[in-house]
Amino acid sequence: MSEQKEKKLYEKVFYSKITLVFLIVLIFFMSKAVLGLYEKKQNTRESLEVAELELERAEARKSLLNEKLDSFSTEKGIEMEIRDMFNVAREGEKVIVIVDEEKNISNDDEGGSGGLWNRIKSWFKRD
Repeated sequence: MSEQKEKKLYEKVFYSKITLVFLIVLIFFMSKAVLGLYEKKQNTRESLEVAELELERAEARKSLLNEKLDSFSTEKGIEMEIRDMFNVAREGEKVIVIVDEEKNISNDDEGGSGGLWNRIKSWFKRD
């Protein structure tokens, strides 16, 4: 008989409305915690992807800078960098300027009939 009493006591406790409410509240809070962890995981995954892209960019920049640094170890590389930065030439070198013919033609046309302002300016020009 004691087994039946114990069984009824368990049934009474586990099947009561208070226990049911307690279990529902417990499930609610546990599912809320799981959803919070899922959101954190998604944010971490996105942050990881951004960090990996930044790492790839940094590695590409590093390799480019290493190549540029290697070019400075030669005299030709140093000379090219100086020419690029300061727009200089060696003694005896000359600059060749290539002029587009279409631009020359349009400039000549402006002098003759470029409007009122150009006519006024042409009166004061000394040829």
